[in-house]
Amino acid sequence: QILLDHQLETDQGPSSAMLALTQYLVQTDSEELRLYSLELLKRVLRSPTAQAHVASSVRNITTGALTAGQLLASTALMYSPSERSNIYFAYLLLAMSVQGNPEAKAALLQ
Repeated sequence: QILLDHQLETDQGPSSAMLALTQYLVQTDSEELRLYSLELLKRVLRSPTAQAHVASSVRNITTGALTAGQLLASTALMYSPSERSNIYFAYLLLAMSVQGNPEAKAALLQ
């Protein structure tokens, strides 16, 4: 698992459920992910830097330049633990929404 496992274990932000979902997303690393809800991400993310990262990530994934797993791995190396927590959470919201599970997305937003 790239360097992501160690990085997540040292963060205080993500819960165990978020960790499990993040690892699932990285393991599946679906080439078919379509990231379509940038406004939803902006509601979750607090940092302008993180928002810019996600906007760039949306472009890279939808154009096929990178996969979600690669983006998560680079995020683990580039950002502080609190920023990573927000970015992981945003990716998880997106992953659940593209899997067609609106109930899970709503639960994460509460």
